Amino acid sequence: MVEIEFLFNGRNIIIQGKLEENIGTIIDKFINKAQIEKNSVYYLYQGNILQDSNKDSKLIDIIANDDKI
Repeated sequence: MVEIEFLFNGRNIIIQGKLEENIGTIIDKFINKAQIEKNSVYYLYQGNILQDSNKDSKLIDIIANDDKI
């Protein structure tokens, strides 16, 4: 189990997930917890916007080696 940290409106929201879980599933958990509209935010990781095409990718395939540690 890993913790994914989202920064939204000045607060940190922690979502638990698995490295083999799809990014889209993790984002859905965040949306539910933050109680926001799905298309009202962009997702940045290492200064880049996560594209819709990445949402079917597994977390382990997206994260940087430093974050895997």
